[in-house]
Amino acid sequence: KEPENLQYKVVVLGNGTVGKTSMVMRFCEDYFAKQYKQTIGVDFFIKRLELPTDVCVTLQVWDIGGQSIFSKMISTYIYEANAVVLTYDITN
Repeated sequence: KEPENLQYKVVVLGNGTVGKTSMVMRFCEDYFAKQYKQTIGVDFFIKRLELPTDVCVTLQVWDIGGQSIFSKMISTYIYEANAVVLTYDITN
């Protein structure tokens, strides 16, 4: 039996400096840095998961810069997204 291959688009949104890039880098690349440069526009990441019963899932993760939330491009970024992760700072 051929493994089932699924692909999903996940968009990560939130204000600037809330930790979106830190969270995405940790999830996709198992990496955490003490400092990051501000994301301008959008960065793309890939996370591949192998699930039981021969299911392979590829997550295309879009890390949207905080200033882009209110731009005219936001509808383009979230177009055909399968999931949106809203990220915020509970201390601010």
